[in-house]
Amino acid sequence: MINLYNVTIENNAAGNLVIRLPEDMRQEVASDLERRDESTVWADIFESYRCNGSFTPVSPESHYFGLTDDPYMVADDATLEDDGSLTVYGGLYHFPAYQVRSAIQDLIDCGEVTLPRWHTAPASGERRESVA
Repeated sequence: MINLYNVTIENNAAGNLVIRLPEDMRQEVASDLERRDESTVWADIFESYRCNGSFTPVSPESHYFGLTDDPYMVADDATLEDDGSLTVYGGLYHFPAYQVRSAIQDLIDCGEVTLPRWHTAPASGERRESVA
């Protein structure tokens, strides 16, 4: 799987998710953001990670983790079940300033954005499920 924007995504020492965009890719992301909707560009940022079983964007409609419309939520791993429910494994991260700023624009402007850990799935292999 090709890493479309050559991003790196990792957890920092505080357990938050850090997304880094190389300088030479910022203009490409900015151009894509002008031509395509933000949710598509956000999904593309995570494409190579998601396809390998990690760092999956989660839409506000697909989870029960709180009352939020944050379009930049990301799970360590998530599975869309046959019944339409979403099962999240590990951590869930969010962009607290989503009402006034764009995480993608911050990534373009600064080359990095940090999503704080919001929730953690239960231990010992248990999973946290949303309603269908």
